[in-house]
Amino acid sequence: MRRRFNYTNRITIRKSDVNISVHTTSGPAPVARVSTDLAAYKLPEEAEVFVEAYRMHSYMRSRMGQVLDAATPFEFALTEFDTPDAVLFRLKVVSRRHDLKGTAPIILAAADKLSASDGSDENLNTDRLLTSKPEDLNGELWRLDLEDQPVLLIERAYWENRDVICGPWFRSLVIPTILRTTLRHILTSDFREVEGDDWEPRWLRFALEQPGTPPLPPESADPDVIDNWINDCVAGFSRTFNIRGKVDKLIDGAAR
Repeated sequence: MRRRFNYTNRITIRKSDVNISVHTTSGPAPVARVSTDLAAYKLPEEAEVFVEAYRMHSYMRSRMGQVLDAATPFEFALTEFDTPDAVLFRLKVVSRRHDLKGTAPIILAAADKLSASDGSDENLNTDRLLTSKPEDLNGELWRLDLEDQPVLLIERAYWENRDVICGPWFRSLVIPTILRTTLRHILTSDFREVEGDDWEPRWLRFALEQPGTPPLPPESADPDVIDNWINDCVAGFSRTFNIRGKVDKLIDGAAR
């Protein structure tokens, strides 16, 4: 059972103040390395810091130590996950003043939906819109999971076959559908915020960058207006990345 916390009046920790990387070792599980600079938040030095890792229904928590120790890198093995792909992290600073019987620990500060880097500057997950992971899909080749953030699930039997999942046929047919589905999920939830580093604003900013995409429709927009906006965005994306040209080239090559 997960421990319950009191979130009253908590402070939001900026994602830029938390550093997380994941690397492989000689052991059976990848290792996450976490550090955070909490000096600007004026938190009690004796408050406890916890880091949580989660993905869909898998979850684990580790105690990093106290606020005064949080800048020192803390490592823990991701033993609850078969792969680190699409794992998200949550940081919590908890008051130690919760000695009253039945009183939930008080969350003083927190950061959620944190992504890890793979240890290199060129592949920071914080700038990626879509992550992927292998999954047993019972006959399907792929599926889009939107429970926490967009995750492309790939049938495990094809996960190691990069010619399939990275090939032009797959990408040309699947990626526009993922864009369409994700945008519809966001807009039908009446989400319109384009500022911030959560996954929804980053997807909306990406959509608005596509040529021919009009301004965001208001929350009161009819479903047809939302669908037309999404169509304009996906069409602009497809033109930018020459989706049709790539498919035509594949067809020409197969006919020879």
